[in-house]
Amino acid sequence: EAYRHSAAVHRYSMEGGAERSPAAAPTPSDGDDDTEDDHAHAFSSAPAPADLPEASGPEVITTAAAASLAAAPHAHLRVEGIPVLPLAVHASEDPHGDTGSSLAHDDADAKLSSGESCRNVDVATLTLLSERLLDCVASSMVHRSLKAEHVLAELSTTVFPMTEPREHRHGPAGMELLAARLDRLKSKKNLGGMLAKAFTGEQSARRVKAASEELSTPGAPFDISTREHLARTLIRHYDTSAQLHCTFHELRGSSHLRAHAETCPFRVVHCESPDCGTAMSARALASHDLRCPHKLVPCPRECGATAQRQHLKAHLQGECGKRGVTCPFESIGCKAHIAQADLQAHLAAQHSQHLLLAVDRIRSQEDQMAELKVELSEVKAAAVAANAHCAALQQQVHKLDKANQALAKRVAAEEAKAKKTDAAIAKVGHEHTRSEREIKAGLNKLADDHIKVKGNVEKIAIVIKQTGILSDKR
Repeated sequence: EAYRHSAAVHRYSMEGGAERSPAAAPTPSDGDDDTEDDHAHAFSSAPAPADLPEASGPEVITTAAAASLAAAPHAHLRVEGIPVLPLAVHASEDPHGDTGSSLAHDDADAKLSSGESCRNVDVATLTLLSERLLDCVASSMVHRSLKAEHVLAELSTTVFPMTEPREHRHGPAGMELLAARLDRLKSKKNLGGMLAKAFTGEQSARRVKAASEELSTPGAPFDISTREHLARTLIRHYDTSAQLHCTFHELRGSSHLRAHAETCPFRVVHCESPDCGTAMSARALASHDLRCPHKLVPCPRECGATAQRQHLKAHLQGECGKRGVTCPFESIGCKAHIAQADLQAHLAAQHSQHLLLAVDRIRSQEDQMAELKVELSEVKAAAVAANAHCAALQQQVHKLDKANQALAKRVAAEEAKAKKTDAAIAKVGHEHTRSEREIKAGLNKLADDHIKVKGNVEKIAIVIKQTGILSDKR
């Protein structure tokens, strides 16, 4: 129902109906003097929102219809019947933009229609938001396996809900709201996207990068000019406190917008330092100038030279005329400490003194050389004596080696004899043990025989005794 209502409103306006009146511009807040980088830093964690009236309804944007759409600055782009985003870029929407990039300025003689608002926004925030939108769309395409037009359609309904009270976007809450909505859209994943991220994180990152490059191709559904226009619209839509966009509005029939374009604090300017040319909002130019690495700054030593800020340290350590240096003849006695620019004058003025110092140093070196020669001859003589002593020691070592070899042979022979002796002793021991066993066996046998003989004798004695008794009786 909401889409049909929006389409009806658009058809009414395209058929010559009542033209939509521009929204009342909010009063600039005290924060307009903040630097561009402060807002850019804030948006790096929470994307910079914007303040702009709600889009009126979906439209089909074509090149042929661009002129007719000038009266509908917040028109929606329809892709295959789906209302996607307020992506139309017109001269009426951005009087300072050209067809190449919304950051560029038109010619100063470009005509500005009456009843228009200044469309300038904070450049740093615009760039960061553009990059975040690209990452959000590319991530959704990869992690949810969706086509660009479907992601853009969902992005449109996410950042431009059909009904939303303005107070929801009041002050800094507008920036936080936009950040939360973009994060919520980016975090959506289907089952395939969750598995891809869980098991192939690096491959998923490469696919997101490839999708970003494809979307950034000129003429693509989400190229740089489209993203910048959407980012500009979002900033004006969500920045209700007017911290990040210009709120100047001229009434129909007035001609102040052209003059305002030359003084707008959010107008795009470029750093004039050599090799820089960074684009930024005019209000950030002063702070950028204080830290621009390419800005030419005078030498702090007041040598009269200038250098780029990034090369100033090298200048101070190198070619600066007032850098303190020592005389090249310091090693031979000149103790002068002078500025580098005065070095040549010092060398010319002290030429004779430097020559005398050089002569003295040469004489001193000659005396040292003579002493060194004497010491060298003594060292050579000591070396010859040491060599002779070493030769004698080597001969002694050779003799000792021979003696050691003979002694080793004798030790080996004695060891062989000892082994034989040990074998003989072992053999005698075995024989002794066997003989001892035989003797013990013989003794045991004799003892047994003795016992037997003793028994027999006792028996004989008993018989004899009995015989004698019988004889007596007889």
